[in-house]
Amino acid sequence: MGLQNDSPSLYAALSRRPPGPTIRPDVFNNYKDKNGAFKQSLANDVEGLLELWWKAFDIKKNAPCLRDRIVECYFWGLGSGYEPQYSRARVFFTKAVAVITLIDDTYDAYGTYEELKIFTEAVERWSITCLDTLPEYMKPIYKLFMDTYTEMEEFLAKEGRTDLFNCGKEFVKEFVRNLMVEAKWANEGHIPTTEEHDPVVIITGGANLLTTTCYLGMSDIFTKESVEWAVSAPPLFRYSGILGRRLNDLMTHKDEQKRKHSSSSLESYIKEYNVNEEYAQTLIYKQVEDVWKDINREYLTTKNIPRPLLMAAIYLCQFLEVQYAGNDNFTRMGDEYKHLIKSLLVYPMSI
Repeated sequence: MGLQNDSPSLYAALSRRPPGPTIRPDVFNNYKDKNGAFKQSLANDVEGLLELWWKAFDIKKNAPCLRDRIVECYFWGLGSGYEPQYSRARVFFTKAVAVITLIDDTYDAYGTYEELKIFTEAVERWSITCLDTLPEYMKPIYKLFMDTYTEMEEFLAKEGRTDLFNCGKEFVKEFVRNLMVEAKWANEGHIPTTEEHDPVVIITGGANLLTTTCYLGMSDIFTKESVEWAVSAPPLFRYSGILGRRLNDLMTHKDEQKRKHSSSSLESYIKEYNVNEEYAQTLIYKQVEDVWKDINREYLTTKNIPRPLLMAAIYLCQFLEVQYAGNDNFTRMGDEYKHLIKSLLVYPMSI
């Protein structure tokens, strides 16, 4: 999401500006037309608007210990739906991933069990009035969460698609409820069986949530029939969730077990089947291979759902393979992953 330093874009200016509320008024003249109105091109500067939104949150001040990954979130959004007509889906997706990352980190590493119960209740109630019930450090995160989803809700309400927003809202609540289950396991030192583990971690892997977030920006084709399909827990969502969770666990379980954290798929396999870590990894890699066959079969056999909606799930799965190629690149970006981002978003592309 970068441009050359001499670029007149909003993003270029914002990327060179340190966080904070002050900016010289004359800077805005660069973005006005001869009549003094802001240029229409600003509305199309997706990268710049996203950077403006993220800088306004000021993560270094409000959540300094959590992952600052706005560029990676946008890259993920491009990988999950690159077509020009779905720019709104990419904006929704990028904002949602950035916010969900903050929430996920809070549950994974920073919130106490009692604090997380309060946050979970606030998400269930889905009201800005819950702000005063939260610990101070959680308040900026919850406010950003509510502001972001309220923006999406208002946009979709103008299109008469509150049904679509309500679908996405329920997936968010489901995600947070299951994060709370994981927090309970971690608090109790409980290693669940795979039968107990999978229904929870398939949800917290986030693939279902992120796919439906894409759909919020595709309201022209996300029909009422498609909403009914999405909320019915279709097999495609389940298989996407399995893929995301298994790939994540393979790359993150060692770091996660260095702190108080819920068990990964590997720990459940090792305990339940009395095998070593190497053999458990072999089993999970085989699962990844097999679940791709299930994903492809569902894509080919699912009827009466617009193909772009199905492809959004496929693109997300394909991107997960890139994101977890030899490393958790979303958390600790490898050199090859950096090169991919620069190739797409920084270096000019010859046509």
